[in-house]
Amino acid sequence: LTHPTDKAVLLDLYNKTRGDEWMEGYRWTRGVEKGLDPCDDFEFFKGLSCSGLYGDPDRHATKILLSYMGLNGTLPHDIGNLTMLEELLLTVNNVSGPLPTSLCRLKHLNTLDLPFNRMSGIIPECIEQMTKLFKVDLRTNMLEGTIPKQFGKLQDLQQLYLSENLLTGTIPPELYNARRLSILFLSYNQLTGTIPKLFGRFRMKETPAMTGLSWMDMRNNQLEGTYPSIIGDFGAV
Repeated sequence: LTHPTDKAVLLDLYNKTRGDEWMEGYRWTRGVEKGLDPCDDFEFFKGLSCSGLYGDPDRHATKILLSYMGLNGTLPHDIGNLTMLEELLLTVNNVSGPLPTSLCRLKHLNTLDLPFNRMSGIIPECIEQMTKLFKVDLRTNMLEGTIPKQFGKLQDLQQLYLSENLLTGTIPPELYNARRLSILFLSYNQLTGTIPKLFGRFRMKETPAMTGLSWMDMRNNQLEGTYPSIIGDFGAV
């Protein structure tokens, strides 16, 4: 059975994103109307994965995979109560509003995929608490403010996509400290200043087993000065 706290958040997600209008075949409507359990009656809650086995008490949501499903609305403010969530994929929907700061309580989250939505507001600095993050994709939204330097504290982070937003300010040199970073997309924002000289120390990723950058995209900003010498070797600078 689904943990009561998780169940409350899942139903809130359904209600806040007009679940009865999701893509046909993926709506949770029948499960919700019948009062079924999200984790145990998973065939009525497509896109949801949970811990444990059928009938186990206190099962937790581990994956929410609802990309291209027509979600329209905002994320639950208490989404951080899904304490065992590992993957949140809501690519190409119509999710709007700010990124809830409670997201930062998702200590097990490794994939945060929210590109091609209408998210607004800032990227919360508390993102440094999400130490398991491997991929953050927030492309093509309406996010404002600066790029949090706290991304540099995420030692498992390998992919960071922030292109096509309304981000301003300078590129934080602290991003260099995310030593496993291999993809960095910052293009089509309103970033100013220069590319941090520290970025000249990035190694090129020449084999899958190596650490280092394989792709860096900073096009269409308001950056000044010259590129650190190594950056000329990367694609789409």
